[in-house]
Amino acid sequence: MDVNQHFPPISRSEKKSYLDYYPAPLGHFKTSYIVDNIHPVLENRNYKINTKYFNKMNIGLSHGMTMVNARLVLFAKCRVNDPNVGQWRIKANVKFTLNKFNERIDSIIYDCGDVWFDNNIRSIQRTTLLTANDLLNQDFGFVRGTQMIFGTDIRILEVEGFHQPVVMNHRVPPENPDNRVVFAYTNENLYCSKEILDVLCEKLGRRKVSSIGTFNFPLASRGPQEEFLDCLYGSPIPIYGRGGLSVLLHRADHFLVRALIQRVATAVIHDAEGNGLKWEFLKLAVQRNMRRVVNHWLIGKQSIKKIEIQRLCAYRMSGEIMKAIVKRVLEVGWQSYIDSDNPKPKKSRYL
Repeated sequence: MDVNQHFPPISRSEKKSYLDYYPAPLGHFKTSYIVDNIHPVLENRNYKINTKYFNKMNIGLSHGMTMVNARLVLFAKCRVNDPNVGQWRIKANVKFTLNKFNERIDSIIYDCGDVWFDNNIRSIQRTTLLTANDLLNQDFGFVRGTQMIFGTDIRILEVEGFHQPVVMNHRVPPENPDNRVVFAYTNENLYCSKEILDVLCEKLGRRKVSSIGTFNFPLASRGPQEEFLDCLYGSPIPIYGRGGLSVLLHRADHFLVRALIQRVATAVIHDAEGNGLKWEFLKLAVQRNMRRVVNHWLIGKQSIKKIEIQRLCAYRMSGEIMKAIVKRVLEVGWQSYIDSDNPKPKKSRYL
């Protein structure tokens, strides 16, 4: 049978994947960062400010600033998140940006062009002509009080030595205008599919979250909202991401995405198996009612200190978490130091 009788030949243009037209499918890292206190950088030699890493699947990027020979130096760091990768190379188009507080667009752009990062050379820097006096000059508008805004616009072009899955580019709107949820920042818009939000988000009474329309933010995009959108589309939970777990959980709670909070709980438990459960994560688990995380902590306790429960803020606990703690205390007892001559802890079987 001649298949061409039923299926016409595919033209060369139709054979091309839609990814050939998809901007930055390996990752687009565009963020703005507000330095709360720029004076230590300007006044102290070799003092550096580093942002937390912004992760897109297997690639993480961070940026920062310092002063070298009285000139402002901007730098970016790159890493591969997979610990099993040995030698690697990443080609990226790198731009640094400095912003004035009274302008919505990037005021100064330092275009470094296409550069290579690898397992030996993990950073790139750009020395500017700006001095401390230039930055503090109020006529220029770079510093307001003690704050300063700078950012990056980095697009991943090629990777070698490891696999980088295709990542969502939230700056590309869905083709159907009726299927767009817009997150409007002062410097750009991020987009999400209404269908994704309607499936994952619980309803606001009888209304869907997507029915709110455009979400307006008074600042430039700094990364945490993009991390939240990445997680909605199935990317790994960024335990140590740009915004941190607290911000991610706040957004998940704000948009009523309970399934994402459960994914965070799983990621925290997995991280605790190798690194131990961090206290800040345990407090977040209590605040966001992640019972599995609290139970994981309780199972590993041979006795419980009263001060630990006090620090966890009992007034913010759900009834289920409180019952789990009481049950474990009844099983193992309180840890106390009644006898000062004996440094070993004694267990009390009484609440």
